[in-house]
Amino acid sequence: MGEVYLNEGLEDALNIDRNSFRESDILYIKLQEYLFSLLGGEKGITKDVRKRSKVRMDKKRKSEEKSFYKKIENIIMKKLGKKFKIQKSSEKTDIPVSLYKEEKIIKLFESSLFPRKKKERNILEIVFILYEVSRTYAKDKNELTELFYGLLNEIKW
Repeated sequence: MGEVYLNEGLEDALNIDRNSFRESDILYIKLQEYLFSLLGGEKGITKDVRKRSKVRMDKKRKSEEKSFYKKIENIIMKKLGKKFKIQKSSEKTDIPVSLYKEEKIIKLFESSLFPRKKKERNILEIVFILYEVSRTYAKDKNELTELFYGLLNEIKW
């Protein structure tokens, strides 16, 4: 156990209680890696701890992501009666979201439109997905607007 005092740099990583950090924040991860390297890295006393921590955090991130996408899938199902599976793709495209009606898949691609911060990215993912669903199923511009805002209204921010 130990303490590290910082003057600046990890403000975005602070949890709401301001006494702990979000362990998934990229700057926090970089600091953690640096500290582990000082303590011996892969050959030192932290070898197993680091490995277990990384596995745990990866598992937690995947579980949170799965839960996040499940909520969006449920909103689409509730509002439209259409069942879709949201999938992430590492393929880089200019269009961040594509809807495949036949396969019942909504694909999220890597795009420069997505910010690095998780919260901001999640908000844009929601907006892009719901817009794409609305665009696909609306018959005209008015229905697109109603459907899009209706879907957005279902989100529990």
